[in-house]
Amino acid sequence: FAEDCMDAEKYVKQLQPGQVLILENVRFYSDEGSKKESERMVMAKKIASYGDYFVSDAFGTAHRNSATMTGIPKILGHGAGGYLMSREICSFVDILKDPKRPMVAIVGGAKVSDKILLLEHMLTHIDILIIGGAM
Repeated sequence: FAEDCMDAEKYVKQLQPGQVLILENVRFYSDEGSKKESERMVMAKKIASYGDYFVSDAFGTAHRNSATMTGIPKILGHGAGGYLMSREICSFVDILKDPKRPMVAIVGGAKVSDKILLLEHMLTHIDILIIGGAM
């Protein structure tokens, strides 16, 4: 476990084939979600330097423009969704391709601006939209 994901080189160098290094939660770092791309990219470059592949299973944060979600794939030139991300997407596809009617979506949380594109797309598939929470 690397307590500081911005200073984990020594742990990376000690890894043996088949081993995994877990980094501290990136949400604790202001550069992760900075509004300034230059700040996000500093963090992205550092974390991307630890590996060769990027796989995300964080469906709940996949819409965020952050150092890890968009920065690391930019640096590496690729990124992939993991098994959990695939399951989430497949579940949505199955539900939306032939839904029982009326189809009602309940969306909550904060930062409606982060969800506008999703909500606009959902409106083409659903009959009723209920918005709650801090939105």
